Amino acid sequence: MVCLLLSAAGALAAHWTVNPHGFQYDMTAYVVIQTDDKILSSYDDLEIAAFYNDECRGVAKVQKGTDGSTYLYLRIRSNEQQGETISFRVYQSSSRRETAIQTKCNFVAGSVWGTPSSPKPLVWNGVLKGDVNCNGKVDIVDVTMTISHIKGQTPSNFNTAAADMNGDNKIDNVDVTSIIDIILNN
Repeated sequence: MVCLLLSAAGALAAHWTVNPHGFQYDMTAYVVIQTDDKILSSYDDLEIAAFYNDECRGVAKVQKGTDGSTYLYLRIRSNEQQGETISFRVYQSSSRRETAIQTKCNFVAGSVWGTPSSPKPLVWNGVLKGDVNCNGKVDIVDVTMTISHIKGQTPSNFNTAAADMNGDNKIDNVDVTSIIDIILNN
């Protein structure tokens, strides 16, 4: 009974799941998330998954390269050998928000899309609320940068859309408090 409860609790931790035994074929993808011209260096607050229509076909696992770089590894599954267009989605756990990624790929059984040393960029225009320096996580650096912006000392890599937590088109102490709430609730 305890084992069942623990396994159920673990299952709830992931936003998406896929049954690998429900599919006959698979392909491998090595990817990174690109926002604007930046590649995310951290995926602490994010979950990335592959889809065919609305069916989850694979959930990414964060990997470290031998050079210290970070990339995502996906096994994408299908019951067709080829021909399905695979899309990708991002889930930000701190905001509980799911957004689509623009990049798509074609499923081909047994193929490899990208490599660990040269992962395919998935272009994502979603704004990670609170991630004002666009590094893929919300932390104390984002709070400090937002306070600097309020004081008139805007850092060069400051993302105003990410700092405007309540969407009122101004950045103030309310937004700082919301960013701190994200940090404390993770």
